[in-house]
Amino acid sequence: MTWTERALTIAAIALMLTCSAHAQTSDDERARGHFQAGTSYFDQGRYAESAGQFDEAYRLSRRAPLLANASVAYERAGDVAHAIERLEAYLATDAPDTADTRVTASARLESLRERLREEQARTATVEEPDSTEPTAVDAPPTSSGGRGSRIGAVVLGGTALAFGVASLGFGLRARSVHAELVGACGPGGASCPADRADDIRRGRRDTTLARVSTGLAVASAGAGAVFLGLSMRGRDDTPAVAATLDVGPGHVALLAFGRFR
Repeated sequence: MTWTERALTIAAIALMLTCSAHAQTSDDERARGHFQAGTSYFDQGRYAESAGQFDEAYRLSRRAPLLANASVAYERAGDVAHAIERLEAYLATDAPDTADTRVTASARLESLRERLREEQARTATVEEPDSTEPTAVDAPPTSSGGRGSRIGAVVLGGTALAFGVASLGFGLRARSVHAELVGACGPGGASCPADRADDIRRGRRDTTLARVSTGLAVASAGAGAVFLGLSMRGRDDTPAVAATLDVGPGHVALLAFGRFR
């Protein structure tokens, strides 16, 4: 496969992931309602109810990243065990790894497991107190969500740079071909020789590739800015919801916090 064919393949995959679904079943419509309810509950701080709504949306739609949404809600509700269970279920699916989402999810899963072990250790200490001194309770562990967001920002920044370089290369090549055709065919192209047909097609192809690469560079840069903003929000006990992938019935998008469209 040539470099150009690889670039076209990457572009096709990226554009496919942003497309809406063409049809929705009644289950998808019901899942949409549960997703919207879960989002509303989350915004109100009613995390346990939010998690239940995301679970129901997943049951109806089977869209794997809804498990990641439920995991975040369970974690905010203080139910670390269920947060781990939902995140493990998400990572066990074949959901597409957009913008290294699985890297972020895996880092968060390890943080949750460590937190659960420490909570279990504290519980055991409280159940068997020392007879002479009161039991000390440690402070809650901090999360590695900020580091995961920084990793996502770096990866997306590199992706944006790569597409930007590709766009520049295609653009320069298309411009060079255009200049050659103007010289050979005249400004209007009325006297273009038949042997220049391949050059005309090549110029059009390079122009299209330059436009697609530019769009993907802008999209990657925007997503990277979201992750960078998350990483600068300071230390927090839980990763921001926007660090996960949001898939609701009918669309695929980064969760910041996600909305149905």
